[in-house]
Amino acid sequence: MSRWTPITYVIVNIGEDATRLYEVTVSIFVIKAEMKGQHIFQMSTQHLVQYVVVRTDLLTVLAWPVGAVIAQACHATAAVTHLFQNDENTVKYLANLDNMHKVVLGIDGEPKLRTLAEKLKEGSVDHKLWIEQPEDIPTCLVTKPYPKEEIQKFFKKLKLFKAEPSSVIDVGKSN
Repeated sequence: MSRWTPITYVIVNIGEDATRLYEVTVSIFVIKAEMKGQHIFQMSTQHLVQYVVVRTDLLTVLAWPVGAVIAQACHATAAVTHLFQNDENTVKYLANLDNMHKVVLGIDGEPKLRTLAEKLKEGSVDHKLWIEQPEDIPTCLVTKPYPKEEIQKFFKKLKLFKAEPSSVIDVGKSN
């Protein structure tokens, strides 16, 4: 059993930032030194995740089309990515597009979504509460990428989002 903790170094557009270049150079040197010393360790990526929380009542009570609800999650995800585009975790997350990890959860109604947004704010968790305009309806919340261990506690009580036909009201169907 190795005593070395798996680590990852991602090099992303260093540019003219000499401090960042120095940190990356030192990191690469350490990796080479460990490999020359015959210590075996596995490289892994830090498990970054984005949480996407969508109001389930948009489907079940307000009878929004599934595509419109999905669009809300897309809007919020694009917005939070733009807002935190220079954040270290966001840069790392976007550096490996084929291995992004999102958890899409459902929440029952606007009051609970707003409460969650407040708890995230109190916990200094960066996020975007998407408010659909011009209706002024909060529909979705998305966090910037974080290590899962840092923020999963805020989402433990929520369940995966479902858009099953049985949970969607068919307004055209007569009983």
